[in-house]
Amino acid sequence: MRSRLQSKRETPVYRIPGSPPLFLDSERGTKALARSIFYLDDDSTHLALFQAMFGEEFDVRVSTTPDEARRMLAECAADIIISDQRMPEIEGMDFLREAMQACPASFRILLTGEVHIGEVMNEIREGLLHAFLTKPWTEMRMREMLERARAFLERQST
Repeated sequence: MRSRLQSKRETPVYRIPGSPPLFLDSERGTKALARSIFYLDDDSTHLALFQAMFGEEFDVRVSTTPDEARRMLAECAADIIISDQRMPEIEGMDFLREAMQACPASFRILLTGEVHIGEVMNEIREGLLHAFLTKPWTEMRMREMLERARAFLERQST
């Protein structure tokens, strides 16, 4: 079954366990890696659910700790960076601020249970965030956001 996130031109080719999925662009006849996602959340249940939902379509990496997340940032190994806002060791906005410095080309999404629209809109205007989702998020809303991120990244690469 074709994913709604794949364009009509992309056909899944194969996935080797432990490696990112590859797609064949039938118009160009080329292979391309699916977009990579890094997700920081102190709740491992949310991370496991996200990996189950999106792990076949994206190269998904997750962490429950800011130290692990910073190691990922040092490699700048993600196209899309998602962070929960309220965590014991760091606030999501602070982590995404670090992410913006380390990976300026990434698409950054904040997940929050409490919406402070003024603060969030300021961060979007300043370029820290590209988007936010309120918790609890649904699979449909997250898929729409990931499609938006994918389209944004495609425009940036052309």
